[in-house]
Amino acid sequence: MPRLKKPIPILPWQAYCKLYFKKNSPLYIEIHTDHVDFTAGKEFTRSKYSHLFADLDEASLSTIKWLPFLQRVLVDRFKDANEAERAAVTEFIDGRYLKATNIYERPWDGYPGSENDSEALKKRKYLTR
Repeated sequence: MPRLKKPIPILPWQAYCKLYFKKNSPLYIEIHTDHVDFTAGKEFTRSKYSHLFADLDEASLSTIKWLPFLQRVLVDRFKDANEAERAAVTEFIDGRYLKATNIYERPWDGYPGSENDSEALKKRKYLTR
């Protein structure tokens, strides 16, 4: 059986993205619109995010791809997150890491449909796949 890669906790900005960056949410719409405006060179949007891209020259700003833009914006947004959002992010990271660690240590628990099976039976089914 191939061994799974040992899990690591996701970063806070990634958890923030999973929790709050839902399709058609206000945050989703705002950041998508801002990316379009930013790459188009709209002055207001450029000034809003210029501190995140201080390492780039003016010509490079219009070539920023979507994912690097999103990452920098969400890293910055998380810095200003309120206590409730920070607590939700921490809980999400911890829960996801705990689940991934359990599957890493006991991969047979990752297969659906065997919730009522004994530990030995689940392990045997996993090893015979």
